[in-house]
Parts: sequence; structure tokens; C-alpha cells
Amino acid sequence: LFVHVTALTVKGEHRKRGIASRLMSQLEMVGANKLGALFVDLFVKEINTRAVNYYKGIGYVTSRVLSDYYDDCNALDMRKSLPADKLNRRMIPKKIIVR
Repeated sequence: LFVHVTALTVKGEHRKRGIASRLMSQLEMVGANKLGALFVDLFVKEINTRAVNYYKGIGYVTSRVLSDYYDDCNALDMRKSLPADKLNRRMIPKKIIVR
């Protein structure tokens, strides 16, 4: 069981207030405590360095690259293990490109 983030957007004038971090933290807590999920995953544009660096900063790692997932670039499948994944198996990068 895992939690998938489909979209996370904070309107420009409300950025840098910790809103995204609070939302992600809440989602992770519900996934772990209410659902017993093993990990959270999300797809992000490989060229969206701001988002990639944000997710890395809150503990997400790139699990795999999805080639040409978006019209203009690849997607990164980023994941973060939750406490139920005691061995952090979901954190091990696959180092593969899925076409």
C-alpha cells in the first residue's frame, strides 16, 4: 500500500510560507498512521529543478526515470519511505529508465 501525490501547487503569492511542507507532512502522517502505507510517491518533471530540490530537501529520492512521460521532458518517480517500510526498500533507486 502506498500514497501517490497527483498534484501539489501553491499559488505564487502564498509560496515560501511553509504551506507545501505542512500539506506534505500531513499527507505522510495520514498515510503512515491511518493507512499503514509503506511509502509516498509522486512524479515530477525532470526539468523542474525547484520542485525536484524541494522534494529532495524533505526526504524524497528518485526511484526511477520515466522517459518522455510529459510532452516536453522525462518524469522522475520520487519516493519517501514511511515507518511501515522498516528496511527502507522503497528508497532504493532503481536506476532505470522506463519508456
